[in-house]
Amino acid sequence: MKRFALAIVAVVLLLAIFSPPIMPFYWHLRYGEAMEFQGRRVPVPRHWYPKREFRRLDLVKPPLTVFSLVNPPPVWSFIGPLGGVQPVDVDEAYRSFETHYQEYGVRTGQVVSEPVRLGSGEYQSVCIKRSPERSREQSAVSCDLFAGTWMGEFVGPTDEVDNFLQVIRGMAEK
Repeated sequence: MKRFALAIVAVVLLLAIFSPPIMPFYWHLRYGEAMEFQGRRVPVPRHWYPKREFRRLDLVKPPLTVFSLVNPPPVWSFIGPLGGVQPVDVDEAYRSFETHYQEYGVRTGQVVSEPVRLGSGEYQSVCIKRSPERSREQSAVSCDLFAGTWMGEFVGPTDEVDNFLQVIRGMAEK
């Protein structure tokens, strides 16, 4: 009986330590690989789960163990559709977006990448990556999505940027 109780305690302790990844596992088991948000299909990568806010969708990747909770997890946010008037000249709106983020990067001492264009027409998006000059381990990516009607943001480890851009590509597919 004592061994059984110790085994139960060990299992509960392991579940508590490794509990953060349970939420994404459950979400994918229940809903699959994508979700609908504000009329758009948003792919949700494995090990991530969505959190809906008022007009925002956050994709969160929890740490592997509770001991890693001290570092903030990477977060992807999608805000859409944006209120206001749609830009008449979408190309000019994208150039303005690019200029703003390039100048912002210079002002804040960040290394700014060349813009990445994804999709076409009403599904076109432009993304710009910024990283601190001293450390390239963390990055931020800002995206002007769907001809200026949505915004997308990523903040987290640089090695997750490609996953974020893959989600943007998935959203750009009709």
